Amino acid sequence: MSDPKLSVLVRVDLDGRHLRLIVTGCLSAANQQALHPVIERARTLTPAAEVLVELTAGGPPGPAAVALLRAGIDQQCRDRPGGGAGEARAAGTRGNHRPAAAGRGRSAQRDRSGGTCRVGRSVKVVVFGADTDVGRETVTDLVFRGHRVSAVLTDPAQAPAEWADRVHLRVGDPLDAAVIDAAVADNEVVIDVLCAARSRRRPNLTVDATRAIVDSMAGHGRTRYIGLQPATLVDHTRYPDTWRRTARLLWQGWCPQLCREAAADFHAIASSALSWTLVRHAPLTDGPVRGVRHIGMTHRDVVGPSITRADTARFLAAQALETTYICAAPAISN
Repeated sequence: MSDPKLSVLVRVDLDGRHLRLIVTGCLSAANQQALHPVIERARTLTPAAEVLVELTAGGPPGPAAVALLRAGIDQQCRDRPGGGAGEARAAGTRGNHRPAAAGRGRSAQRDRSGGTCRVGRSVKVVVFGADTDVGRETVTDLVFRGHRVSAVLTDPAQAPAEWADRVHLRVGDPLDAAVIDAAVADNEVVIDVLCAARSRRRPNLTVDATRAIVDSMAGHGRTRYIGLQPATLVDHTRYPDTWRRTARLLWQGWCPQLCREAAADFHAIASSALSWTLVRHAPLTDGPVRGVRHIGMTHRDVVGPSITRADTARFLAAQALETTYICAAPAISN
């Protein structure tokens, strides 16, 4: 079955300050890719204009389609030369899709260490597990987006030189209650990637740390929590398909301790009163950014076999202002 067609109307204000792309048709995860070159060409008409993508003229877009479109716009902002100003937003008023900024081109650079791309408003974010590969990528991406970032890590030598004067380092054990309380109290958003540091040498590290973080957030009135877990270890779908059931059984046989920890983490998060998002990643690989191509929410959604650490970090960083996946566990892959 072919994807529905999209019709795009471009409107430019007389003063050249705003440029609107009014999209008619049902936006899907597949046909949203056709909008990317249209948005890029629209930017060249008035480089200093704010570019707004209106999704209100068609049917209600799916959350995955909106998220992929926002990710594509965000990628365009990163790849643009730093001379142009402008902002791109994907907006929709039907259903639960809220307007949200996807990127601003004023200072977006090809090298993330050379500039800042402010995404909507700036928030204070703390990253637990910042000394892991995914954690370092996440912190760097949050800085690029213009957020005020704190990084909790056990060894300050693991902090890249580009973090100097841009990231507040908090050195300490991830189970230290004083470190957790101080980090949570001073920030609005918590991103927890400690699962990337999961090890047999410290069993229940992530379980104890997650419970301590959740309790600290409740005590300090913080609500936005973003976590990370392997999709094969945690499947929150009610009716998993044969492949997922088989993968889970294999993992339970190979690494029963990891499976128990992942299940305990998920229960601690999902049973809390937080506005949580648990990002479930496909097996992680090294390599450059390729873009998140699949976002699965149910057992029927197709999710690929792998995803790069860089893409995982960018998806995590985007959730700091995203509202699509509140109290949900999207599975992502390339």
